[in-house]
Amino acid sequence: ADPARLRQLAEAGASKFIDLVSTTPADAARALLYHEARIVSLDGSGVTQLTAQLHTANNRRWLIAGQAKLAIPILARVLELAPNEPQSYRDLGLAFAADKQWQKAADQLYEVVIRPWHGRFPKIELTALDELNAIIAKAETPVDTSRFDAQLLRNLPVDLRVALSWDADNTDIDLWVTDLNGEKAYYGNRISYQGGRMSQDYTGGYGPETFALKHAKPGKYKVEANFYGHNQQIVAGATTLQLKLTTRFGTREAKEQTVTLRLKGRSEVVTVGEFEVK
Repeated sequence: ADPARLRQLAEAGASKFIDLVSTTPADAARALLYHEARIVSLDGSGVTQLTAQLHTANNRRWLIAGQAKLAIPILARVLELAPNEPQSYRDLGLAFAADKQWQKAADQLYEVVIRPWHGRFPKIELTALDELNAIIAKAETPVDTSRFDAQLLRNLPVDLRVALSWDADNTDIDLWVTDLNGEKAYYGNRISYQGGRMSQDYTGGYGPETFALKHAKPGKYKVEANFYGHNQQIVAGATTLQLKLTTRFGTREAKEQTVTLRLKGRSEVVTVGEFEVK
């Protein structure tokens, strides 16, 4: 296929064009979950094997729209293609949770907690452990935890949790959260005066970087993302980030908001949004 011709056809039909030449099959799947793409270049790197599974892929807004069932088969395919990446298990687990398949969600996240991972995924097991315990706490049906290490089962609910992830490996994006006092929490100020805690800085992998605040004072909180760039050549175009903000995280009263943005320029700082805690 001629990428230039495909791009012309896509733009003529008001569709997005995603060039996946030389990208990995797993990253190709993630890219298609993030974007609406009707015409895609799938030359090279064995990506063509994804055509049948991904032909009907829409984007990650399935999860936002409450249609997790549509995303689950695609994410299951991602797991088959990239079983050595914790994000594969985590994404599938969170999709199961969105579909209220609590046991399957817990099982996938537990795999993230107990498996050894490459150094570019630092402390991903702690992020998954928080999410695992939160899912067990909010599950509408009991979750069988008999095979889980009992020492790991401790839910830590917080008033406010922010999680930032992205769709390109070896990418450095920093999460910034500014509270109502004007204090910015980020990798250089990981513990705020109000008690907010920022996760470890991710300079590779897909994130997520997280911020948690146990007792959130009423007011507005600004969330920004600082895109430093890629640590490898990326041919699939702009990087897409997804931010999930959860209030009453770890309880059955939890409410989520999700924002998806595309980033293009290195050293780009974008305001993802302002959120009010009442």
